[in-house]
Amino acid sequence: MFQRRHARYQWLRDRSEKEMEVCQAVFEEVSRLLDRRLYRARQLLHFMKDLSSKQEKLVAYREVVSQWNESINRILALLTISFGREVRDTLDEDVGAEFVSVGRLLEQAVKGEENLDNDEIARRLDVVGNKVYRFNITMLEHIQTKRNQLYKF
Repeated sequence: MFQRRHARYQWLRDRSEKEMEVCQAVFEEVSRLLDRRLYRARQLLHFMKDLSSKQEKLVAYREVVSQWNESINRILALLTISFGREVRDTLDEDVGAEFVSVGRLLEQAVKGEENLDNDEIARRLDVVGNKVYRFNITMLEHIQTKRNQLYKF
């Protein structure tokens, strides 16, 4: 009887540790991609008036946006499984939507459309940066909660 309970306890603990490792890996992947996208957007904005660097920064920015778009459904599914629907929806409907909105402004600025205020775009990128930070904290808090539950056993 004791051995059976101990075996079940060990199985539950191993499973919880694996779930926590998966959550950590998802966090790292999503966080890196969000940071890369934000950084490249800021670089593009910074070099907007430097024609020689602008094209290079535009290529780098579009590359990370392409990586994002190519993996967004997988990322959303991983977030749902690892962190729940609320975290997934935050990325999709809040952080992601803000990235799309600012991305449109950046693309318009690159094309020279309208008289866009670079300070306004920079302010919007700061808003995105704050949302990314809060989103990362939410994922880390979830991981910490799992860790605390695991070691309560």
